[in-house]
Amino acid sequence: REHLTDLATSHGVPGLALRAMERAPGWRNLPDAIRESLSASLRQLRQQAAVWDLERDRLLSLLARRGLYPILLKGAALRDFAYDEPAERWMGDLDLLFHPDELDAALETLYAAGYHSPYAPEAMAIYRAHHFHFHLEHPRGFIVEVHWGLQRPRASYSIESEGFRSGSAEREGPQGRMLRVPSSEDMVLHLIGQSHDDAFDRLVRLADLDRVITRSSSFDWDHLGSAAREAGLRTALAVSLRLTQLLLGTPIPAGIVESLQVRLPTRLHLALLRPVSFLLDQRARKRVVAAAAFRFWATDGRRRLGRVRNMLKERPDPLSSVWDDVPREPALLKFAAFQGLIYLEALQAALAAHGVEKVRFWRGSPVAPSPDA
Repeated sequence: REHLTDLATSHGVPGLALRAMERAPGWRNLPDAIRESLSASLRQLRQQAAVWDLERDRLLSLLARRGLYPILLKGAALRDFAYDEPAERWMGDLDLLFHPDELDAALETLYAAGYHSPYAPEAMAIYRAHHFHFHLEHPRGFIVEVHWGLQRPRASYSIESEGFRSGSAEREGPQGRMLRVPSSEDMVLHLIGQSHDDAFDRLVRLADLDRVITRSSSFDWDHLGSAAREAGLRTALAVSLRLTQLLLGTPIPAGIVESLQVRLPTRLHLALLRPVSFLLDQRARKRVVAAAAFRFWATDGRRRLGRVRNMLKERPDPLSSVWDDVPREPALLKFAAFQGLIYLEALQAALAAHGVEKVRFWRGSPVAPSPDA
């Protein structure tokens, strides 16, 4: 039970896992003590979700009085429009996207609502110049991230905030409140960027992707493919869609992954990295160089040159003065050694019986989705 809870939490899917168990045919066959313990955990997640809903609505009302109508991002949007109930999508903070011109008014409103920044004014200035959101905290434990962008300025992809905002729309939430959320296609594009940053190592991103796609009645695949190419996320989109197919049985239309035209050398290297095993293996996910390899090969075309330059000569990160754990690229020599190890493992697999199956990724049948999934 503890291992299940820890594993689900590390992948960001505790509520989804508990809800799946609660609906499973064998739920009533579990020992009473275990079933009650799991039920108590689910009740706690539901209570947390309800409290977050109240806080979200309070803040949106205060912001609306100032004429501010931010876009809900990530879990804040997904939990109401992509999942059966908010508790299925764990949310640790409220992500709100504002126009850059609205930042000062938004911060004033949130400060008046009891939020504060844990950073000094000098650090806030560094954030504004070199980051894409502010981190605010409330004494009661709530966290709000005030976004004006969708990725770090030095990221290897670029999702334009203006187009993202123009494609958003107001939708009615479960309690009848109108919430401003991205289009389904933009929501997926943002999720792909998050997956790329995380090196495709958490099931929650795949669950989000699956829910958005399966809940959208008229998903525009052509628009998504075009937006992914423009943003530099074409390869990352292909990897994410394939992972979602293989692990969750998500109904991706035939030819969509192929239409992204990921080149053969890139597809080969990504397959050799064994994305499914990497995502599920706790030890592999902790290897910095392995995560860097996934991000490198999932980066589109010439954008990889920036990662190579970072490996050759480390550039000082302006956020290092306010962050203790600024993500860094491994040294080029270490990266090359890891790639050599991957090639050696691939050679051994090719010589072993059924070894090629271990590195098969782009071909083969996905899992069949359960009617209750």
